[in-house]
Amino acid sequence: MSKLRNAVIYIISFLLMFALLSMQVSFFLKTRMLNGSFYKKVLGKSDYYSLIEKEIDFGFKNLSMVTSIPQEVFSESVSKEAVKALSYKNIDSAEGYMKYKGEYSESKIDTNKLYNNLEKYVQDNKLNGELKSQLTAVAKDAGKIIESHAALFSINSVAKYSQFQSFRRVLFLAYKNQLLTVMVTAILILFLVLINWQSLRKVLLWVGSSLIASSLMTIIPCILAIYFKIAYKYAIDIPSLKIALRAITLGYINYFLSTGVLFFLVGIMCMVIYSFVDKRERTKAYVMRRKARKSFN
Repeated sequence: MSKLRNAVIYIISFLLMFALLSMQVSFFLKTRMLNGSFYKKVLGKSDYYSLIEKEIDFGFKNLSMVTSIPQEVFSESVSKEAVKALSYKNIDSAEGYMKYKGEYSESKIDTNKLYNNLEKYVQDNKLNGELKSQLTAVAKDAGKIIESHAALFSINSVAKYSQFQSFRRVLFLAYKNQLLTVMVTAILILFLVLINWQSLRKVLLWVGSSLIASSLMTIIPCILAIYFKIAYKYAIDIPSLKIALRAITLGYINYFLSTGVLFFLVGIMCMVIYSFVDKRERTKAYVMRRKARKSFN
């Protein structure tokens, strides 16, 4: 009976380890991967938007060479706030799509200001003829340059693939069932309490060992990722995208490392408390046995 009881405890402790890991992943999806605010925050702290502006200016430079319209005419038509707002719309649209809150739509910039500036340039320089008739097309091309660089996520390019839709469903289920992971963890701990009812201090031992094991499953990969500088090894030629991926990857690593360390410390604390209580109980039992022997003699 004792062997069967120990086997059940081992199985519950093993399941508890994975339940704790699932809880970390579920909170990761809620606070990081499927949270638009996280992307806005990490991108805002990086050089992402500065690099986007440079890339847009480079696109305007090429358009200027084709149309013979000065680059400044295009650049002055778009503010930093407008580019950032467009980027935020893209992030919000992607977040809503991944959470099944709505369809993904490409963020579009209002080209009226671009058109008005182009028209003013043509009038001021008395340029008529073919260029004047193409102002709408030129404004649209300039808008596409802005939209292509401001859009971090391009869901439409992958939404048609069944593999991506399967990935999306799995992420959403894990995100949606966050409370379930907490309940499963609580139920497993309750089972340990019931099984160890005669010696509740052992619950601390098993919960602590599960916490430490689950934490190491995130701490070790994070340490390896930091050591090998995974976030800095993206072979991408677009500077803004490279910086964005670096900032996002570091944000992911920091989350798992911090939660892993937290779980590890709580696990160690459980083990220390168990050791202290167990030692005190053993000492108390030893003293009582000695008193019993003396009274018997």
